[in-house]
Parts: sequence; structure tokens; C-alpha cells
Amino acid sequence: GMMSDDELRRILVTDLMEGVRLTAILDCCHSGTAMDLPYKVKIEHGGLAVVKKKLSHKLPKLSPADVVMISGCKDTQTSADIGAGSAGNTEPAGAMTTAFKTVITGHTSASYSYVLQEMRSFLKSHGFSQVPQLSTEQFVNLTACFLPEAEAPEPPGPEKPPRQPKRRALSIGINYLDLAPGRGRLSGCINDSNTMVQMLQKTFQFQSSQIQRLRDDNPQTMPTRANMLAGFKWLTEGAEAGDELFLHYSGHGGQQEDTSGDERYGKDDTLIPCDFSSAGQIIDDDLYDNLVKPLPPGCRMWVVLDCCHSGTALDLPFKAQVGYDGYSVSCVEMRKKRRQMRAVGATKAHVIMLSGCKDSQTSADIQAGSLGATKASGAMTTAFCHFISPSITCMDLLLSMRKLLKSRGYDQVPQLSSEQFLQLDSPFATYEMKPKKRRALPAIAQASTGSTKSAPPPSLMGLGDSKNSVEAEIERLQRQIEQLQREAVKSPRIETYGNPWQPLSATNSPTSSFRPTVPQLNLGTAVAHLVS
Repeated sequence: GMMSDDELRRILVTDLMEGVRLTAILDCCHSGTAMDLPYKVKIEHGGLAVVKKKLSHKLPKLSPADVVMISGCKDTQTSADIGAGSAGNTEPAGAMTTAFKTVITGHTSASYSYVLQEMRSFLKSHGFSQVPQLSTEQFVNLTACFLPEAEAPEPPGPEKPPRQPKRRALSIGINYLDLAPGRGRLSGCINDSNTMVQMLQKTFQFQSSQIQRLRDDNPQTMPTRANMLAGFKWLTEGAEAGDELFLHYSGHGGQQEDTSGDERYGKDDTLIPCDFSSAGQIIDDDLYDNLVKPLPPGCRMWVVLDCCHSGTALDLPFKAQVGYDGYSVSCVEMRKKRRQMRAVGATKAHVIMLSGCKDSQTSADIQAGSLGATKASGAMTTAFCHFISPSITCMDLLLSMRKLLKSRGYDQVPQLSSEQFLQLDSPFATYEMKPKKRRALPAIAQASTGSTKSAPPPSLMGLGDSKNSVEAEIERLQRQIEQLQREAVKSPRIETYGNPWQPLSATNSPTSSFRPTVPQLNLGTAVAHLVS
């Protein structure tokens, strides 16, 4: 008999332990979801790669292991068996396997996104309509290396005396009490700061001694432009790997003309200090330079901005994008001039920002009774504190806040962005990128990445060591497949001639064929052979 996708998942995925990585390459028909993995990579209009997650009621029992599958085509398609020379191959082979080999040997350190898009481009350029699919068991960083062992290691930083990680938080609440009611004065921002300080202590486990505040109802803590910039410096000064920093701001946000030419729509987002009429506003470029740029690798910062026009207030390159279905969330890279201008010196710290609305929107100041608030507050801060917990993920937090605000008639749409690829399945309160799992690199791949280590490493994927090269492993697997094919009972195949999709013609010689289901082949034996 045949082996169903449920069986494949049960045998290969379900019982894998955390720390294990399984890479599956399936070159066969109808294989798009052959292992029922919960995350799928989609290439949208313009070549944008995004990660989609199955609906919660359709999710299988999840495994803690890292499982990655590239399949030859969609569930509705067939994968081509091609003759020698059809796609640069010297022997008969699968079109998808040929594409994968071409891409991965040409660029061993390629990212997930690059591998998938280049495979699709390769097949399309050779006349094949099949569309390879990429799916995973865990949320995947599309900018990470598809072969972790091929990624160049991070250069060691300077050694420093070890110290305990520092934790610092700064909360700013500005009601603009110098302004007349109805002329820009707000009601809930200082209340927001009080609420956030309580949340920092309860959910994020900050101590009161680690939290500083600026608020305009106290002459000693006025949130002037100078004091806000000094607060940013206090927050980030001397930061090292392992430190955890938190910034909260509730007040007015604005926009002003961009004078540096780095904004797509010609406007800088701003935070508005209490003395803005004399000292001016703080633009997003200055926010990035003061808050993000000084941070070292390994440092984490959370930023929560409850103000108008705050969607890209830190100019962070990655953002969470919610699909039209309202439940699927993807991490996309924003294309802004600012990215190119500062790419060389970009920090490798983990900075994640939750803002009250899009750049084009305003954030609401609400009165007691709205959204269940007992006193005047910000709509976004109220929604955030309603859902935040030690375990809620970035994805669920964003979706929950948006749903609540929309259900209560608020138009503002909270935004989530980050300095590195956004790990949407990580809890917001303990946000961190998943550590990269690195294996020993085959000799040929080491040479291509400039490694100088002389010790002979194990061969790729640990499947054998007769030859230390990617080609050797592919050839070995091909020989196994050929052996299995000889053991199987032969059955007719649907053949095409010349063009892989041209109908059968008696006047042509066969050059390619589809790979339909072959009931006679004992797939259980095949899997057993490959696993062993």
C-alpha cells in the first residue's frame, strides 16, 4: 500500500525531540503538504516571501524539533522526471532535485527565501510549471541560512569582565498640562505611565529601582526634549550583551517634513516633548540613533509607543503583516531608503517595537469606561495591558489587540516591528530569536565559505563519510533511490515528449515524464532505507 501524509508525520516528525533538525526533500507529485507541517512559506506579489500558519483548529500535534521540508510541487501538481540535458543535468533526474542541487551547490550559505525563489526561477526558466513548496514545523527566519552549518560564524567580540545583566526601563507620560483643554491637552497619558510601571513590575519582573519616569505633573521629572534625550542615554549607555531595556511613551506623536531624504513619503515621524513649541520635536532618525544604534549584539529592548503616527517611529526594517484573512501573520522587510543608508552599521541587538497605529493614523485618548478602563487612558495601552502575559506570543498579542480595538469602534491599527527578523512565535515578554543550530560543515562547503579549519568534518547531514562533498551525498542518495526502484515492481508512467507538458506523441522520443503515484512501490521500505 501507500503511505499517507498522516503516517509520514507520525513516523518522521511527531516524536522528534527539541534540538533535533530534520531536513526533508520530497521530489514527487502532490507533495506540497506531504508532512502536514504547520508553517508554509508563500511568495507574494513582487517576490516578497512571507510565512503563513495554519488555523489553530487545523494544527496537528506539534513537535519541538526543527523540521524543514522542500517539496517538488503543490498538492495539485505533478513533479517532472527529466531526461539527461533537459536542465543542465548529465543524467536522468527529477526536475526539482536538479533545481535544488543547482541552487544549493552554487550558494551554500543561501537563505531559506533565496533557495525557494531560485529553485522556482530555475524550473520556470526551463519550461516546468511545477512550483516547489517550503514548509516548516517551527516559525522560520527566512533570512537565516538554509544550511545552518554553512553560515559563517559570528566574529568573536572583545572580551570584557563578566557582570550581571542590567535591566533598565523608562516610562514617559505627557498630558501637556501647559496647553488648554481642547487645545492639545490629553487626559490619559500619565495614567498610562502608572499602568505600565505596574505591568513592568508584574509581568516583566522589573524592580522599582530599575525604572525611571518622566511626567509633566511633577516639576522634577518634566519630559522636556532635553530630558527625554537624557533619558534615552541613561537607558542605553554602557549596554552589553544580556542586558534588557524597556521604553514606554504615551503622549502626542506627529509628523514633519523630512529634510534628509530617507523617508518614502517625505515625512519624519516624531515624538512631541512637553516643550515642543520652543525646543522642537524628536524625529524618528534621532530616535533610532539614540535608542537602537548604540546597542550591542545580544542586548534586548522592548519599545511601546502609544501615540499618533507611530507605525515606523524607530525606522526598524522588519514588521509584522496581517493577512487579508485576519489571522495569518507574516514577517516582512520594509523597503525604505533608510535601510540602505544605514545597512553597514546596523545593530545586531534584538529590538522589538509595538506602536499604537500606522504612520497615517492617530491613537485615541479615551475616557473612563471605554474599553473597560476605570480612568482616562490610551486605547492602545489599555489593549496592551489587557492581553499582555508572560506567555502570550508576539503574533497572538498583535492580533488580540487589533481585534479588541476594532470591536470597540477604534480605527487605529497597532503595528509590530523589529530590528532583526521578527520571531512571531516567541512570547513578547521574554522575546528572543531562536538560537542557530550549527552542524559541522563538509569540506567542499567549508572551502566556499573561507573556513581554514583542517580537521576533517563529518559529511553533510551525518549520513555517511565516503566523500566529503555535497555532490557525494546527493549521488549516494540517488544510488539508494535507484536501488529501491530496481526492487520495486515497474508500472506505467505518464510520459511527455519534448516539452514536459506536451501530450504524448508516437513520433517523438521520450525526454521527460511525470511522477504519478506508484501503488506497487513499498514506500515503508523506502523510508526505512533512507532513514537507516
